[in-house]
Amino acid sequence: MSDTDERPPRKYPIIVITGTPGTGKSTHAELVASQSSIPLRHVNVGDLVKEKGLHEGFDEEWQSYIVDEDKVRFYRM
Repeated sequence: MSDTDERPPRKYPIIVITGTPGTGKSTHAELVASQSSIPLRHVNVGDLVKEKGLHEGFDEEWQSYIVDEDKVRFYRM
């Protein structure tokens, strides 16, 4: 996909929190979603990437999928 694809604008922002495993990303995301004045929901990108194939392969050293950011960006839930 490219930036020129015709898609309606998103109504609400996408907030991405990244980091090393075990640093509190999920906890932080859930807190932000629960305290926000706009409707937000916590989505575990790691699970989404695995379930929907939104990756470029598997990194053996880090034992995790390499996220394809464009696929994630354009994925519609």
